Amino acid sequence: MNGIEEFLKAWNNRPVKKKRIIEYRAYYEGTKIVSTCSGDKDGEWPEGNSIIIDQSLYRNTSALYRMRVIDGKLIQVKAEDPSKLQLEKAKDGKYTTLPNNIIFAAKKGDNYKQKEYNVEISNTSKS
Repeated sequence: MNGIEEFLKAWNNRPVKKKRIIEYRAYYEGTKIVSTCSGDKDGEWPEGNSIIIDQSLYRNTSALYRMRVIDGKLIQVKAEDPSKLQLEKAKDGKYTTLPNNIIFAAKKGDNYKQKEYNVEISNTSKS
């Protein structure tokens, strides 16, 4: 057997490499996105709650961190008018006012929290 035949035999008998599939994940606590990670789909992943995202969303972190995870789906938080603060009554609210009078702040009375608006985005997450 000459050198070329040995080379071809070795080439044909080489181990076939498995194609690597990259997966992108967003990790969250509660409903808030706290970090992202990418890696081999079959590899080891950090502990914690995560949702699979696409590559474009992984690269656009400014859009990703404005989203929330609700019922296993990625939801975009609607941009609010920064000149207005909309409140809703809530026992755990951090804004306290006189009873039945939202205009005046107080130490005791009704509690309010900032109102959040959520709009679902389609085709951004994989289930």
